[in-house]
Amino acid sequence: MWILGAMVAGVGSAHADGSFKNGLSRWSFRENAITVNPASMDVLAQNWLDSTVFSKIGTEHNLDGTTSSYSNYLAWQLRDFNARAVFTEIVRCALGSNRHLSFTDPYDHMTQRTFDGEMGLCDGWFGAIPGTACKQLVSACVISRVNAIYKSVPVSFRPQGSAIPTRIVPEETTYRVGDISSDPMVGFPVQSFNTCPAASDCGWKPAKTGTCAGFTTTVKVKSNDPTKCPAIRVCDGLEGCLKPDSGYTIPSGATEASHFVAGSADSCTALPFNCPLSGVFSVMLKGGGTLPDVVVTNGNGEYPKPEADVYSIREGAFFGDLFDTADLGWICSVPVGSSNTYASCVERGGSLELDNFPYQHIYSCYSGNMVVDGDPTSGPAYANARLCDTPDAGCFPHEPGRCWASNFTNPRCQWDGNTFLDCKGDGPDAEDDKTFVAMTTYLHGTCDLVNRGDGKGVCHEISPPALTGGQPDVGPNDEGRDAEAASSNTSGGCATTPSSTWLVGLGVSCMALRRRRRVLR
Repeated sequence: MWILGAMVAGVGSAHADGSFKNGLSRWSFRENAITVNPASMDVLAQNWLDSTVFSKIGTEHNLDGTTSSYSNYLAWQLRDFNARAVFTEIVRCALGSNRHLSFTDPYDHMTQRTFDGEMGLCDGWFGAIPGTACKQLVSACVISRVNAIYKSVPVSFRPQGSAIPTRIVPEETTYRVGDISSDPMVGFPVQSFNTCPAASDCGWKPAKTGTCAGFTTTVKVKSNDPTKCPAIRVCDGLEGCLKPDSGYTIPSGATEASHFVAGSADSCTALPFNCPLSGVFSVMLKGGGTLPDVVVTNGNGEYPKPEADVYSIREGAFFGDLFDTADLGWICSVPVGSSNTYASCVERGGSLELDNFPYQHIYSCYSGNMVVDGDPTSGPAYANARLCDTPDAGCFPHEPGRCWASNFTNPRCQWDGNTFLDCKGDGPDAEDDKTFVAMTTYLHGTCDLVNRGDGKGVCHEISPPALTGGQPDVGPNDEGRDAEAASSNTSGGCATTPSSTWLVGLGVSCMALRRRRRVLR
């Protein structure tokens, strides 16, 4: 984590119920009274990020050249729903899980608002004014947590210079879809985890996530404690699952939901199951007292698996400075003293009618994973689809480029074997060579953060060959993927037989890229 520019290896631990989520809507990011309001960002930049910040004075610059100053400025701006969504992510990114901020609504004097820390990337902000590195890393984190599909998607967020994560991945307890009134999106609970006696399929507890080598492989798992034999269930994805006759239904839109693979009332007897097509499985347990974990008994799978293996697809990096508000395309604010629960936005050189963002200092670059068949337009198209839901949208003031490749003499970012770092905002050939602290993102599935099959961002997934453990594409040839064509398969560069490998110089197996190449048409 980062404390006012000083780096410490690692990131704050994830939720007890799973991994950190990407779930901030593009609409809240686009129009809100915090990051699209210079006065709000000045308050944040000049003060500690604790509960006193809500009462600080904010100064607005009026069109006639005068200024107006107001006390309790952030408290008034946070009457805006979108502002609360964005501020939630600022606090989650910056502060650790032991930090909590709260204030009372300045209009009704009753509603209590609370914001909780999570990642701890700049936890020192809780007791000091943030420095440049802190502001840049929090900016990068917030940008990376935006998606255009309005879902809560688990992602591996790796701040510049952090170590390869070894955290064991717990089974997710929520779907990716949730109540549309939540922002950032909070997924609906998987019903089997409900407290009994809600229904017969209840009272389950999440265990962890494992991997296996292909659909034709039989895996066997059992309790690692012969004196404890709880019921066991295996699911075919990251989330818990429902049994077929549970009486529950998977929520509409939860297309990535896990499904039942196998189950038994006695985990002390090895439970056999066919490896899911995805090559990933998760385990649920049900019983009294302290539950054991499980082990793979026949060597055909690996359990539990660390974050670096479960989230192995390097998406790219996000960077910039949300605190640099001099050139915003429009400004949004809540009139202080009004009953408004939304912000009004005024154009300042930009157009609210276009499908873009007002920021002039947000940037993205993409990994070679997002380049399809050497097409140079596919990477920028993915980046725009990821944030704006439209491949040809102008989400970014500067077109996203490739982050790094071994044959680049002047790359956009540097590479340390796990994260991109010191990324150039305007690209490698720009006169302004200012660099930014970056957030590198890794996905479980290449298509996780873009819409499929809607004519905008179309993503195809292919069947997996054998899974290899460890971190894919680590080393000097990380982004050297333009010669991906050495394959007997025309569906994206991977042969579909379990024994095939993808010949990319290092001989990394196709499954190391987790079978999910995306294709944007």
